[in-house]
Amino acid sequence: MKTTKTQKAFPLFAITLVATSVLAWLTPTDYYQAIIENDFIRSLKEKLTEYNQKMPEERLYLQLDKPFYEPGDDVWFSAYIRDGISLKASGKSDIVHIELINPKGTVEKKIISFVWSEKFHW
Repeated sequence: MKTTKTQKAFPLFAITLVATSVLAWLTPTDYYQAIIENDFIRSLKEKLTEYNQKMPEERLYLQLDKPFYEPGDDVWFSAYIRDGISLKASGKSDIVHIELINPKGTVEKKIISFVWSEKFHW
């Protein structure tokens, strides 16, 4: 039975991977902290924090009752707008603009709604 170079190298690769993982796990966190926290990273973090305060990110989560709908089906949904960083309820927006798109890709219906559960007949 002949063994290929790949079959011979695989155990060595696996041992190297495990050894590297163990070494990274055992290395003190102070070592990484000194490398990570330099002037460039600190200034980048400050600029990012300043940007997030001026232009906060919001995320819209839309929860539906079915994965697919057919014409004539009732569409139940709940909409949640969250702050992008803390994922708590957003205090900035409370209106959601929703478009129901048919299989051809055209807009069938536009809905402007406050953020809570609603039912629409499509």
